[in-house]
Amino acid sequence: MKKTFRILIVLGLCVMFCALCMTSCEHSHKYGEWTVTKHATCTEDGERTRSCKCGETETQKIAAAHTPGAQATCVTPQNCTVCKRELVSARGHNYNHIEVKAPTCTEKGY
Repeated sequence: MKKTFRILIVLGLCVMFCALCMTSCEHSHKYGEWTVTKHATCTEDGERTRSCKCGETETQKIAAAHTPGAQATCVTPQNCTVCKRELVSARGHNYNHIEVKAPTCTEKGY
């Protein structure tokens, strides 16, 4: 009977120690590679996730973004190559007059 009682006490202490350890031990997550779960578009954010062996997951936002095409010129706007939305308006003409020859009293300038 004493032997059984000692075994029960030892088992009880083991269970208490294990329970205490499990609640106080810090787990350091070791996440795997990121997986894109929703691709971002020009106007909607996307999402990517990664998991730890313990089942914990981490999620990050992938910001929506346009893909700009060729730079805007004086007559052509810059558009997104995916959705064709205008990103930068055409810049318009910028006429800079340069005086090549100054006018005199007897001749016209240009």
